[in-house]
Amino acid sequence: MKSIISLILLLILNINLFSSDDVNRFGFLSHSNNVLNFKDARDSLSNWIKDMGVSNDLKVDSRFFTSINELIDNYSKNQLDMIVMPLSDYYENKDVLKKISKNYWSATFSNEEFTQFYLVTQIDSNINSIKDISNKKISLELYDRMPEVWVNKLSLLHNKKTIESTCTKILKENKDSTVLLNVFFKKTELAVVSSQTWDDMIKLNPSIINKIKIIEKSEKNNVPFIGFFHKNVNDKKIKDFFNITENIEKNMRAEELMTLLKFKKFFRIDDSYLSKMEIYHNEYFELKNRYK
Repeated sequence: MKSIISLILLLILNINLFSSDDVNRFGFLSHSNNVLNFKDARDSLSNWIKDMGVSNDLKVDSRFFTSINELIDNYSKNQLDMIVMPLSDYYENKDVLKKISKNYWSATFSNEEFTQFYLVTQIDSNINSIKDISNKKISLELYDRMPEVWVNKLSLLHNKKTIESTCTKILKENKDSTVLLNVFFKKTELAVVSSQTWDDMIKLNPSIINKIKIIEKSEKNNVPFIGFFHKNVNDKKIKDFFNITENIEKNMRAEELMTLLKFKKFFRIDDSYLSKMEIYHNEYFELKNRYK
């Protein structure tokens, strides 16, 4: 996963989004971002955020949580204004979060708002669909659970087993590009990668297309993360957030950061998308319970 937390805080602090009269309280899962999976990195970023807040006359309280339960507990007690988490974590805890949240959003690192996942294998293998993955090794990204949710659901539908029960080994990597290269160098027979990574890697190394084939594709309905505000947050603050983020490419101070982080835009997540993905995840949870 991209450096999402750094992106959000860099942009917010550099465009002076929030009033200096408020304490702006942000909550993040440290395990959802590989940069922040290390204590030194978290401490350094926390100190930097605080210094940036002081220099911009802002009061910023950023908190990093290793436990989803701890993050949600602080949020449900109205101790955090806005939190960011992987989409799958949101739906696993939607019964609590849905009641106290509003104004959902995400960001994109490509030209399209939603991404797609591919299940890939060596072009000369006898693996042609999800039904052929038994006793094979598969590679996944460590910090993004959505690819695993997708391929697990696919396996449950067709094999009546999770990939943990079907594959001999699951190898998790820090980078999506490494996940793909594991198949290229025959470290694993299978991998799940985003369409963006696939396209980017083929541009860098066109020979990939001659050695790897796509055997399954997800719908184009995935987001890198989901952010949302507590229901008690002032509506003007939220309105200002969207007014600025939806026109952020016009902000000269943010332009350089966007280029550096290869970030395209923020976008709102509407109710229809939330409902669609709720059905998707409910089906997944039901399948997991059925084929335990």
